[in-house]
Amino acid sequence: MNVSQGSSPNRLILTILRLGVVGSFVLLVLGLFLFIKDNWSLNILGMDAGSLIRLLDAGEMGLDGSSVNVSANAWMNAGLWLLIFTPLVRVFLSCIHFAKTRDRFYFRITLLVLGLLVASIFLGVVESH
Repeated sequence: MNVSQGSSPNRLILTILRLGVVGSFVLLVLGLFLFIKDNWSLNILGMDAGSLIRLLDAGEMGLDGSSVNVSANAWMNAGLWLLIFTPLVRVFLSCIHFAKTRDRFYFRITLLVLGLLVASIFLGVVESH
């Protein structure tokens, strides 16, 4: 059976997965274009690793008076976070679906998978700081 012709929860999950992947792609490409635009004259291959790392870490998302100054790095980070959270939302919606259909076995399995995903994201964020 084709997922797109399936039940309403399957269509919703498929739509969310597609939007997450497309949105992530758009954010990553926008960040890449901003990076290239801001650094078009640099010869990245001729730079040492320390200069490249300082260049990539130079701009962070922040407020500049009343306007928001968003760097290329922030756009790419947003794209990666969207890509990470897309499957998390999919598992969460599956958990809700199994709870509504009162399928206890699959609800428990999906809840376990959701817990493992949340714990791994949390531990990854904690370890990076």
